[in-house]
Amino acid sequence: FNRASFSSFVSAPRKALVPCFLTKIVSTTEEEKLARLNIADRQGRIRMAGLIAAGNYPQQFFPRLFIDVAVHPGIEKSQPGALRFLDRVECEGSASEMINDAVNATSRNLRSYSFIEGIGRKDELEIPSEVLREAIANAVVHREYHPYFQGQPVTVDVYADRIEISNPGGLWGGKTIDNLADGQSRCRNSARIQLVQTTPVIGSNLITAEGQGGGIILMMNEMQNRDLRAPEFRATQDSFTVVLWRSSVNLSNKADEII
Repeated sequence: FNRASFSSFVSAPRKALVPCFLTKIVSTTEEEKLARLNIADRQGRIRMAGLIAAGNYPQQFFPRLFIDVAVHPGIEKSQPGALRFLDRVECEGSASEMINDAVNATSRNLRSYSFIEGIGRKDELEIPSEVLREAIANAVVHREYHPYFQGQPVTVDVYADRIEISNPGGLWGGKTIDNLADGQSRCRNSARIQLVQTTPVIGSNLITAEGQGGGIILMMNEMQNRDLRAPEFRATQDSFTVVLWRSSVNLSNKADEII
C-alpha cells in the first residue's frame, strides 16, 4: 500500500478535483478513510480497487495486471523475415504509473513533426498524446478484473500503420459500438472509477480518468483536428480494442510549415 498515493486523494491542493464526500473524512482515522474510499474493507484488508489505485506494486499479487507495449516492424505480428519486436515494455505499478509509462513507451516509438508557430517551433506527435493517454487509461479503467480475466494484460500494439489498444472484457452496461460516443459513462466497478477520478497523473495536476463519458468524444475530435483517420472501435464478448491510425504524412494545411 502506497501512503503517498493515499494522501493524494485527500490533499488540499487538489480540492477542486476531489469528490465532496472526501471533505467529510478529514477528521476520521486512517482506517476509516481507507474504508470510506473503498481502498480497504472494515477489517483493514486492501480491496483490489485500492491495490490498483494506490498499491506499491500490485503485480506482486496479480502478476499479469500490467500494460504490455509491443512495437512491431510491419503491419502484422511476427511477419516472416523480420524482427519480432522493435521495442517491448511491460509497464507495471499502480494504475497511474502503468498508464504514464505506457504513454511514454508508445510515444517514443512514434514520429514527431515540428511546425513553425509565430517565431517559435512546436513539436507534435503523429498521434496526439491526449488521445494515447485517454485510450490507454480507458483500457485500464474499463478492463474486466474478474478472476477469469486476471491472466490477461492490457495490450498496446504499435504497427507501422496503426496502434491497437486492447483490454480484456467486452462492452458493459448497455454500451454498444453504435452508442459509444453518446457521452454516457458506464463502468463495471464504481469504486474503481471513483478512485481513478481522484488519482493524479504523475507530474501534473491532471487526473487519471475523468469518468464523465467524454473520452471517446475527445479521441474522435482530436484525431479529426489533426486530419487523421477516425478511431476504430472493435468489441467482442470478452475484449475491446481501439485502433488509432498513424499519420501517412498527409498534414494538409500544415504541410508547408514543416521543418
